[in-house]
Amino acid sequence: MIEKIAATVEKVAEKSAEKTETFFDKLESSVEVAKPKVVKKEESVKAFWESLENEDLSNNQERIDQSSTDGERDHWKGERGESKNQSGAYAVSNDSQEPSESQETSDGEEATTSEVETEINPNEYLTEKQIAALKEKYSQLKDKDGNPKYSDADIISMTKEYAKKVKSCKEAEKKGLENLTKEEKGNYGEMRTDLDMLDKGYVRISIDGVTDLKGGHKGIDGTYQNPDGKPPYLIIDAKYGSSQLQDTIAGKQLSDTWIEKNLDSDVGKAQADVIREAMIDDNVGVAVARVDAGSNVTYETVDSDGNMVKELEVFQNA
Repeated sequence: MIEKIAATVEKVAEKSAEKTETFFDKLESSVEVAKPKVVKKEESVKAFWESLENEDLSNNQERIDQSSTDGERDHWKGERGESKNQSGAYAVSNDSQEPSESQETSDGEEATTSEVETEINPNEYLTEKQIAALKEKYSQLKDKDGNPKYSDADIISMTKEYAKKVKSCKEAEKKGLENLTKEEKGNYGEMRTDLDMLDKGYVRISIDGVTDLKGGHKGIDGTYQNPDGKPPYLIIDAKYGSSQLQDTIAGKQLSDTWIEKNLDSDVGKAQADVIREAMIDDNVGVAVARVDAGSNVTYETVDSDGNMVKELEVFQNA
């Protein structure tokens, strides 16, 4: 009996060994078959990453040109090694440039520092009076401690921003305002208001703003200041054509509640608090700027509920 059991166990063990050997033979065969495919996949992945590492982002102007917002343009400019200089313009950092013939390298050779985009010349788009007004008004503005709010570099940068607005407005007018999209008309209205306010003695102090027909931003269209103005501060929402102030979760546009919700993000907390104090003394005006198809800008004051009440007449010292 024991001999039969032992013989049975032996047969089972032999069959198990055969099956195990067959399994591993098949497994080894499968691995050999799959190995070339795995190697090919590894090579493909390696080539992909190498292509990204070797991609010449410095020549990828198309991505920047096709960007619809300032944020996207900033991203791609940062990807290719650019940083903002004091004037607010973008330039490629020195350590990411190839040497050429106009800048000296550490070996005494010359190299060229290429500007990423052609610097706009304010003299081509702004009048001497406008440039002088920008310098004068921004130089007069102080922070809450009485120190100059804008440096010379800041004023140069802001002047270039205004020049871009003029350029974009001219391009829109050449295209035909009636041919603009709703978004483009909105941006055109905001830029025309910025320029009209400048001519009336008020400069834009909002942190964000538009300088072309694409993109845009949410919240207050523009907060302006003129130390000699009556009132010295104006909070304005620009509307093109027949567009009206809209109801929002924070209240109707330009209503007291809506302004309170958006003021910090528009000018920064410190400046917003200064404006809040000015409101107590009625030194802040609130208005809608209406831009028509002829590029004319008119203004209507708005009450605390966001309702337009009458034509704005506050430019005595413009």
